[in-house]
Amino acid sequence: SVPLVLPKRGGVQVQVVVGEADDAGRRGVEVYGRPEPEDLDGDAGDGGEGAWTLHARGRLAPAEVSGGESLTVWPPTGAREVPLDGVYEHLEELGYAYGPAFRGLRRAWLGEGEVFAEVALPEALRAEAGRYLLHPALLDAA
Repeated sequence: SVPLVLPKRGGVQVQVVVGEADDAGRRGVEVYGRPEPEDLDGDAGDGGEGAWTLHARGRLAPAEVSGGESLTVWPPTGAREVPLDGVYEHLEELGYAYGPAFRGLRRAWLGEGEVFAEVALPEALRAEAGRYLLHPALLDAA
């Protein structure tokens, strides 16, 4: 397989192929790519009929489902709250700069091998939230 290189102009078609499950539920997965039908000169390319190039190959496995407790109590029983004072400033010192849209972490708790969090979309972004199944800034905060 070879790296998938994005052109300076134009696009790349991507195809993900997932194989049949084996006895353990694992499946092969392959990622292919080819240039968009239009080439860099703006002339008609190959109509998207060029050969697909293999860029990645791997295996998918079913997730292990635990019989975890239902979160009917919030915050979770036995979890201890983590103070968040200065968390974004500390992350910035580590090289992670979060602008106002991505500062949605409100509260967090640690359980036994688990982290629980309350996140909220900043008020300025709430009007556009309906455009997404899950707003990217909210996902990032989580």
